[in-house]
Amino acid sequence: MSLPVTLPLAVFAAGVISFLSPCVLPLVPGYLSIITGTGAAELRAPAAPISTASLKPAAAFVAGFTVVFVAFGLAAGAFGNLLGRYQGALETGFGLLVILLGLHMSGLLKIPLLGREARLHTLMAGGGLARSFVTGFAFAFGWTPCVGPVLATVLALAATRSAMPAAGALLAIYSAGLAIPFLLTALSVPRFIALYSRMKAPLAYLNLASGLVLVVTGALLSTHHLSRLSIWMNNIPMFRHLAERFL
Repeated sequence: MSLPVTLPLAVFAAGVISFLSPCVLPLVPGYLSIITGTGAAELRAPAAPISTASLKPAAAFVAGFTVVFVAFGLAAGAFGNLLGRYQGALETGFGLLVILLGLHMSGLLKIPLLGREARLHTLMAGGGLARSFVTGFAFAFGWTPCVGPVLATVLALAATRSAMPAAGALLAIYSAGLAIPFLLTALSVPRFIALYSRMKAPLAYLNLASGLVLVVTGALLSTHHLSRLSIWMNNIPMFRHLAERFL
């Protein structure tokens, strides 16, 4: 099953939003400290130059959570394929779920269950590629409440694809959106911290805006208009050109 070009773009943006979420962004130096075996103070040192030394363990960490997320996507696709005859009901049900997740993410509705956070990744310490991979694997299972609603929305969209390859591809794209800024940060944590200090004010509104986007997405999905919107956008020359070139 082919993917409308607008859907992969939206899913990639969802991965970036997950990285920028208030629950993940401040913890990035800590993740890098765990996977590289380098002290947090050393990573944050202003004199630390741009270095590729952290890229290998960072890539192993990324590979760890990507494996888990893609597996989740394949499972969601299998579930959607199994219940393909109930596609309309699936879209309605998942759409309502996405609306709830969006309201929670925006802060307009608090769901206690989504406020819990597993910290399996804190059990790991030290460097090593294998350890970094396992840490990324654990991170995927212990994602924070900020990442949960966005990831759950991507999984809901994957389930409505009713095809395992397409669903797995969506989660690979989501993982790339989360991975690329993480790998860029691994090049220089001090530069990341300086940039983060300037981004704090606009990021304060990120959860609200992202939550409202999820509410709209859920409304479109539950009313079966999301696919129609994708078809309409694919008729726009710019998006059609992207589809023909990259998909």
